[in-house]
Amino acid sequence: MKALNEAQERLKPLEELLKGKRFSGGETTGYLDIVIGRIAVLVPALEELMGLTYVDPNAMPLFHACSQEFTNVPMVKERLHPREKLVHFLKAFRERLMSS
Repeated sequence: MKALNEAQERLKPLEELLKGKRFSGGETTGYLDIVIGRIAVLVPALEELMGLTYVDPNAMPLFHACSQEFTNVPMVKERLHPREKLVHFLKAFRERLMSS
């Protein structure tokens, strides 16, 4: 739980960055949003797999909203793998790590 709390603390500057903005640069996506977008795509699958909440919408409403917005950008949305496939991949990857 300590690692989760530390990871959540490291996301707090992003919450501050997003005040008054839809994306990190304003109303359109930019390079930082693409980097942050990896979190937006992977974290929900990891949360489902691990049964925990990493990006709490109550604690980080702006970051959570930005993540949702990013995954709904048409160019991003059409390139995303289905969540079930991502969860399955992460589960298999985790099992390989645990067995070695």
